[in-house]
Amino acid sequence: MEFIYYEDFHTSSASSQFRKLLASAGEFTASSGGIVSDSCRITLPNGQRFLALSFHGDRDGWRNAVEAGARTLGLRLARIQGGHLMVSDGQSVPLSECKVDFG
Repeated sequence: MEFIYYEDFHTSSASSQFRKLLASAGEFTASSGGIVSDSCRITLPNGQRFLALSFHGDRDGWRNAVEAGARTLGLRLARIQGGHLMVSDGQSVPLSECKVDFG
């Protein structure tokens, strides 16, 4: 299983944003597994917020779809590494400085 966080574009509910992200991905190449929107939200000290999703099975295929959708929508992606949220624009923010909401 793999987790990716995508930038919250604040236009609608998390589930609607998740659907829009996937709809913007183009053709899916994932051959197995699935992808789901998770309830976790991470808010950086500057107010920027990221929503979680997870996927399993053909992780490369699902990762490619998420990255393509984010590119199309102009969204940043992030990952957790070593206690930091690593954002695709180069930011590295300690999780201890972020607000993490699981609801």
